[in-house]
Amino acid sequence: MNDLTRIHAAYIDSDNYFSSRESNAKSDQVRNEWAIKRMHNDTAYFTLLFSQFEHFVDQLCEQLVSQKKSLDRWGDRRSWQLIDSKTVDKLDFNQKIILLMDKEHELYRVVSGYSHVKTRIDHGDISNSISVTAVKDDLYEACKVLKKYVKAK
Repeated sequence: MNDLTRIHAAYIDSDNYFSSRESNAKSDQVRNEWAIKRMHNDTAYFTLLFSQFEHFVDQLCEQLVSQKKSLDRWGDRRSWQLIDSKTVDKLDFNQKIILLMDKEHELYRVVSGYSHVKTRIDHGDISNSISVTAVKDDLYEACKVLKKYVKAK
């Protein structure tokens, strides 16, 4: 989670630079060029933040499966014995989130929405307007919630 904060701090520095250049541009054309650079910067930092979150989710899934496989009662651990790291790797991102939290939780919808944005970016669509600060805040909160869910299970 600290990586999210550090990445966001770097984003703020770069966004302030681009914003200053955009504001001080002498022509509409140059101003527009800086605005496009800011949009690309937003997209890049969104992708970096979300990739860190995906890595965190992968680690939590491994931790959860390990916990469940080591439960004392066979009835509690039997279905978890079918899951190994290769099985978890084959799950798509939203399935991993469902493994970790209730699909009805508001944060599931938020994170799933970000997953769809990242998929569109992965396929070349960089036209989205992204609030990197809101994304960082949401992902930070999701990390806290997911950690609690894994510990509680």
